[in-house]
Order: sequence, then structure tokens, then C-alpha cells
Amino acid sequence: MPDTFLASPSNRNRAGSRPRNGGTLGPGALALAVLVGAPSLVAGAAGQKTDPAGTQAPAGASEKGRGTRTGSEWFDRGMELHESERWDAAIDAFRKALEAGYREEVAAYNIACAQARKGDEDLAFQWLDKAMQGGFDVYGYLDDSDLDSLHFDPRWTELKKKARQAKAGRDQAKTRRAAERFDLLVARTPRDGRALYDVGRELLRTADYDRAARAFVAAAETGVREGTSLYNAACARALAGQKPEALDLLQRALDSGFDDPDQLREDDDLDSLRAEPRFRQLVTDAEELTRDGFPSLGARLLRSQMVAEGEEAATRFEGYLKRHPGSGRGWSNLGYASLAAENDRQAVRAFRKALELGYRRPATQYNLACAHARLKEKDEAFAWLDKAIDAGFHSDHQIENDDDLFNLRRDPRFAKAVARARKASGGIPDEP
Repeated sequence: MPDTFLASPSNRNRAGSRPRNGGTLGPGALALAVLVGAPSLVAGAAGQKTDPAGTQAPAGASEKGRGTRTGSEWFDRGMELHESERWDAAIDAFRKALEAGYREEVAAYNIACAQARKGDEDLAFQWLDKAMQGGFDVYGYLDDSDLDSLHFDPRWTELKKKARQAKAGRDQAKTRRAAERFDLLVARTPRDGRALYDVGRELLRTADYDRAARAFVAAAETGVREGTSLYNAACARALAGQKPEALDLLQRALDSGFDDPDQLREDDDLDSLRAEPRFRQLVTDAEELTRDGFPSLGARLLRSQMVAEGEEAATRFEGYLKRHPGSGRGWSNLGYASLAAENDRQAVRAFRKALELGYRRPATQYNLACAHARLKEKDEAFAWLDKAIDAGFHSDHQIENDDDLFNLRRDPRFAKAVARARKASGGIPDEP
């Protein structure tokens, strides 16, 4: 989602990349470039690692002369063999580099990559473990394409957990500072939701899952990115193996408006939950509740298409509400779809129900103002608009330019409402 942090590692900074002769530096190759000190290493096809010119074994080196190679020469030879997809020979070369004491942790990682590429998953996991024990940052390179064959192995989830913990262990000072900052923030009154959200991110990165979850929940309780905050708290609990708590938080995230079914399906932070029937139901619910792609660009340009899409979406949300009548988000979505379908009276009923259930009070009160304005019920519209502003809806730009409020614009109360929202916001829009 735009302007949100999701807990998945795919959303965190990876090792950087830079162009070289039209190519890009792959994550595994960058690790080798940094740790080995090579001038530059570029990723070849299918994740193959290649040496830059001048770092291969000396030209003309014979089989007879291999026994006298240095560790760095064996390492370079391993790189050359890996590029040629000669996995067994590459493994042998990297083992000799390791035995010679040359960049042992990187050599161990490269052996794991070669074992994975040749299909020996048991040995690949053993060597990844050795690389971690030697200090190699496996967590930073889990997206190396050489390791793709391991992703469906049950041990992959455990490896990611160990790699994350190992990374956190290497940065204990940062972990301690994040924990201290969390303790200070939760003791303050009133609580700073944005600061709690930010420290939750830090704690999640350092694998302090309990504090991370608590920070995100506290941020949600202040109204800061409520759906996303609760989703991130669920990720923290899932990573800690606390399945019931994680599933409860995911339900709360959906109820609070988290709207990214793809993230829910694909986020590897939630791997421990995927076998749970309740998780599968949550994914189904997310798909039924989503407003992603609605209305379409065509609907924004063509009124008849907007009405048709609104009616279709309203039918979908009505079906969901028959099974989940207590979903404030479901009622809010029905109100939104009803406005698109030009069924403004139904929109009023739906938004009032959402408000009764406590769903996003400022935005829901604003939407009630819009529905009444469209019905030319000006007094009711201004009453709800005033309540929305009092509750924290301060987007003067949204109020001033929303076509749903067109019928109010010539009323003197409209300019006053815009001015009051602008004063409350300090000139900074606060979108619904």
C-alpha cells in the first residue's frame, strides 16, 4: 500500500545494486564483492557469479600446479567454476579456499549456493548454517537466486528465523537502543503514535518481536495507520510463533481497513500461519473486502460504468455482511459502493451502521455528510461535517474539492467549515 511499512523482508532495504556494462549487481555477488574485496562482481544469468577481468586464476595454470594455489586463488577458481555451472568442481575449490583460511564464511556460503544449484538441499542447509556460524549475513541474501530451490523446503522458514536472529545478535547495541526508546514512549501520556510506529519498525528489524508487536498495537490505538500497524503486529507475533495472537491481530487489521490481499498471501513473515484454517479464511475475507481497483479508471471517466461497478461492488459487500453483520469495515465499504451506484439513501444507512460499530469515526462521519449532501439534505450534511471536523477530519482540501459536497458550496456554512478544518490541520491535509 502507498506510504506504508509492511513487515515483509521484501519491503526492507536489501544489499544495493549498481550498473556495470549494462548489467546489475546481484545480492549474492555483492556480498562477495564486499567481503572478498574484489573490485566488482556482476551477476550472470540465473544468479551465476562471475569475476571481473583480472581476478581469475593465472592464465595457463595447469592441473599439476593446483596444489600450490593460495586460498584466494582457489576462491577465484571456485568463482570461475560456479559461472560455468560446474557445481562439484566449484564446491571443491571453495572448500580448498576455506581450508586455507581464506574468507571462510563467504566460501561456506558459496558452497551452500552450489549445493542448492546441484539439488542437494541437505548439504545446502548445512553449509548455510556453517556460513551463519562464521558470521556471514545470510539474512541479507535470502533472495539470492542460487537459493531458489530451497524456498519450498520446510527448513527454509526455520533458516530465515535463525538468519534474522543472527543478524539481530550482531547489532545488540541497536537492539538495546530501540528497546529503551520503546520503554520511554509507552510511559508517556499522551502517547505519540507515529513515534511508536517507527520504533515498532526498528524492533521488528532487530527481532524483538514482543516489543515490536506491542509498539504497533499502541500505535494503532492512537489511530496511526491502524490497519497497517495491526498487520505489522500480527507479523511480529507470527515470527515469534504465537499463532493465536497473530491470527487475532490479522482479524483486527482487516476490520480496521488493511486492504492488501496479495501482501497477506505472499508475506513470508506469516509462513507459520499458512497451514491454519483460520488464516485461509482471513485471506478469503480480505479478497471479499478489498476495494483495490475500485472504481476503475474507466468508471472515473464514464458515469454509467461508475454506477455499474458500484452496484456490482455493493452486491459483493452485501454478501459479505450476511455472514459478518458486525463488520464495521463491511458496512463502510457498502456505503462507499452505494455512493458510486448513486444509491445515496442506502449509503446513509450503511455509514450509520458503520459508525454504530465504531469504524473510523472521523472518515465515516465525513462520508455521512457527503451522502446527505447528495440527497440535498443540507442541515444533516453540515451537522455531520461539523462532527467529522470535531472528531479529527481536518482535510480542508478534500472538503473544498469533493464533488459529493457540491450542493453545499453556496451555503455560507461551507466556507466556515473549510476554514475551521484548515485551522485545525495547521494547513496540513489529513486524508480519510
